[in-house]
Amino acid sequence: MSASKRSRKATAPRASRRPAELAWTKSADLTVPGGEGRPVTVTPIVAHSVADPPALHLGGRANREDPHLTHTFRVGFLSEDLGDVGTGSPGPWNVFPSVSPPWELSRDESSFRLVAELELYEFPVGRVEEFGGWFDALDAIDGDTHAVTELVEALTADDSDAPGALIDGSLFFARTGHVHPAARGQHVMLRLIRHALLTVERSTQDVVALLACPIPSIFGPNGELLKQPRDQVSKDRRAMERLARYYAQLGLTRWRERRATDDAPILYAAFGMHVLPGLR
Repeated sequence: MSASKRSRKATAPRASRRPAELAWTKSADLTVPGGEGRPVTVTPIVAHSVADPPALHLGGRANREDPHLTHTFRVGFLSEDLGDVGTGSPGPWNVFPSVSPPWELSRDESSFRLVAELELYEFPVGRVEEFGGWFDALDAIDGDTHAVTELVEALTADDSDAPGALIDGSLFFARTGHVHPAARGQHVMLRLIRHALLTVERSTQDVVALLACPIPSIFGPNGELLKQPRDQVSKDRRAMERLARYYAQLGLTRWRERRATDDAPILYAAFGMHVLPGLR
């Protein structure tokens, strides 16, 4: 790709960023089971942490042993929202596992209860080039990334000025996503992915990709947090197609038909210049 094209891409106008209060969704609340099983509405907290952020390497080069940054988004609420007064007595908040948030809870604060978690890998174009290219960068992570590599190669070979050619910006790969059984049916993962992309948007050339493949959950059947996720996950074609239709509600496009029946559909979007649908 010529330097002149890179220059044209880099100077493309940025899309206006949504205000922070709209970053979650049109509806900011979640419904969870309260006392005696009655539904209770809580306002979720979305906590974002990032491993190896470039901002922490002021005055020096960032660690290049990994070609990606890892963004972790956790959705939860404080147990006081369900009536916890800090006496240690059991209550409906115990349905959700208690985890440590990325901030320090004060003594008078109740526990942080986990509802959902998303892991998003970010591959900045410049960092990938230093690592040795897209094949090596994507091959450095576990799992089936062959289809993602094919997608990236097709996008980077595009000589047009269309957004998403990965001349600048980053590829965001939605690695894992988990939703607590008691919070399902509210499009929590769609809402969380949308929030994450609005949070991490870097450039008009940003691309998001994901595989529509069911994965073992970190939540047990009763909502407990598992040390070792269960392996019994249906990966038949119908399950993958259902998941692909679910993610398509975000405005993601399916990239090519996978020939083998056990190949998960891959969906993507060049979201740097497009507003993602506002989910209810």
